[in-house]
Amino acid sequence: MPNPHDKSPTQGFDRGYGAIGALLLGLLFLSIKSQSAGLIALVLLTVMLWVSVGAAMLISRFNQGRWE
Repeated sequence: MPNPHDKSPTQGFDRGYGAIGALLLGLLFLSIKSQSAGLIALVLLTVMLWVSVGAAMLISRFNQGRWE
C-alpha cells in the first residue's frame, strides 16, 4: 500500500516549474512598470509558452502519462 507521505516523483519538477512561473510574472511586472514594448512582448510570448507547456503536462498527468 503506497504511503501518502512518500515524495512524489514529480514534486521537484513542479516546484521548479512554479518558481519559473513566479520569475516570469515578476519580469512581466517589471517590464510593464518600465513601459518597454519590446520587453513586454518578449515576456508575454515566454509566458504563453510556459502556460502551453503546463497545460500539456497536466493533460499528460490526467491521462496517466500516455499521449494516445
